[in-house]
Amino acid sequence: MEERAGQGRRGGGPRGEAANAAAAKAGVDADALPALRGTAKQVAWATQIRATFAAKHPTDKRLKSATTAKYWIDNRNAL
Repeated sequence: MEERAGQGRRGGGPRGEAANAAAAKAGVDADALPALRGTAKQVAWATQIRATFAAKHPTDKRLKSATTAKYWIDNRNAL
């Protein structure tokens, strides 16, 4: 599996925007979080997952420490 540096994608499309809006409402700035690493599709999906998680858990340390898209995707059901 090829890994690429995240290019600042913050989850485009309606679901990504809704997740980022929910995170912002909870007081989490999506742009302040570290960029995710992975393919473009992985980063887009993981960004949505992370934003939804951030809305529910705005102070969780994993928001800053988990920087691979794979982590968020693989753990999406346990978060």
